[in-house]
Amino acid sequence: MTGYDLFDERTKKQMRKALFFLLCASIGLNSYCQVKAHLTKEHLPKVLDEPLFDISYDPLVVHYQPVPSNLQHICRNGYEHEFVYAHIKSGNSDYYIISGYSSDQDGDSLGYIALVGESRCDTSDLGNAYSGIPPENGYKETSIVERVPGKNAPDIRNPGESGLQGNYHYVLRSAHEEFVLRSLVKDALQRGIQAFGSEDRFRRLVCSPEKVKGLSYYPNIIEEEELKSFCSRFVTNSLVPHK
Repeated sequence: MTGYDLFDERTKKQMRKALFFLLCASIGLNSYCQVKAHLTKEHLPKVLDEPLFDISYDPLVVHYQPVPSNLQHICRNGYEHEFVYAHIKSGNSDYYIISGYSSDQDGDSLGYIALVGESRCDTSDLGNAYSGIPPENGYKETSIVERVPGKNAPDIRNPGESGLQGNYHYVLRSAHEEFVLRSLVKDALQRGIQAFGSEDRFRRLVCSPEKVKGLSYYPNIIEEEELKSFCSRFVTNSLVPHK
């Protein structure tokens, strides 16, 4: 191959790449193109897990939004590649549900909640955040405090339980904390529909009887209530798989 031929091949590759992104922009598929570019790395896992509803998916077929580089820089949580599974704004703060993967990891990816505001990031385990339950006698705290749900809240265990397998939970501290959790679930449902490319396809996964029943085994009341509300609009007969 001559120097001219090599230059020609490189030019062709650059032109193909430029045309790819130009086409994406022209037809409004910027998010899809970002995902495709984001996933051209080595060691791409064949399966990723949606962290809130625990749905496995092929990242080359199902397209969640990659975490923006500036956000990944602020919220350094150890993953090489991360995706946004939910996002809401509250005042001057942003709440995210994020999960990801690294090329050298040998275990499952666990999602986390991130609170971002004024160039700072505070995070907490997703499972812990959604183990909160509303207080029996209403909320005493009426002010709006932007904080990671559940973080630094006292853990409570049901009588007779102990150890790592105990059914621990915490009591939500304010109506705003509950609002943040519910809003993130609602946004995660809408992002799931978009990522899977079809409301029917996504609902068949997240609204399966096994999935909804499984939530009742853990103290994630907020997620369970929001998911049941979402699935209640789904005709029962449509839960039966197509033959």
